[in-house]
Amino acid sequence: MERVSLEKVRAVFTDYECEGLQIRCKTPWAETIGIKPGDFGADTNRWLVGDEEVPAATLEAALIVACEMVNRG
Repeated sequence: MERVSLEKVRAVFTDYECEGLQIRCKTPWAETIGIKPGDFGADTNRWLVGDEEVPAATLEAALIVACEMVNRG
């Protein structure tokens, strides 16, 4: 299991919305970014973070990638 710094996630995202399998992470200074499984039903360890498919074993890892993407601008 990966350790996730919830403080880091909370520092970036201020609100979340869930619809089906997608989580939308909101922040006041950037566009909302969505996270959803990359290939639902298959064990590919990939998530769609925004428009990019990223290798991430868990939702927590995908959240960290989303934080980095938002901070990059």
